[in-house]
Amino acid sequence: IIDTTYIQASRLTRPEILVLVLMILLLILLTQAKLFINKSKKQGLLWFLIGLLTSAVILTHYYAVLLAPVLISYYLMKHGFFGKKVAISNLIKDHFREILKAAILFAFGFFTPLLWWLFTISPHLELLQLHLSLSAELKAFETPWIISIFQRSDSLLKMIHLNYFALV
Repeated sequence: IIDTTYIQASRLTRPEILVLVLMILLLILLTQAKLFINKSKKQGLLWFLIGLLTSAVILTHYYAVLLAPVLISYYLMKHGFFGKKVAISNLIKDHFREILKAAILFAFGFFTPLLWWLFTISPHLELLQLHLSLSAELKAFETPWIISIFQRSDSLLKMIHLNYFALV
């Protein structure tokens, strides 16, 4: 409770840990998903949940957007799109309805939390804009605590902070 370094370090890592947990759940769901739904309500629900989790990950921390190409590549490699000589255009042409249904369910799951957030924040949009502008002004004038520690402190304090970062 007294140690402000630990409190500040844990405040920095909390969203990343939640993103990690949600990404692991997303990968588990992706391993169970099939691109071709074939009238299976379970697969449709699975694609909706994948979209919902993807949106939750991105709303939790914006760095998760960088992980989207990794997930897409994983899914394509899982289904052998990189290893086979089959043209993707033929695959899309043969299974267009199933792919479209999976994409619509994914998009519905993806945009549901985003639209809900926009709906709930809309009465207070001016307050959000004011908060964002004030925080941008504060960031322009304030030195982050981590930079001030490594620029203005002695070497023992720097080593303590490096150990905290290594443990966290």
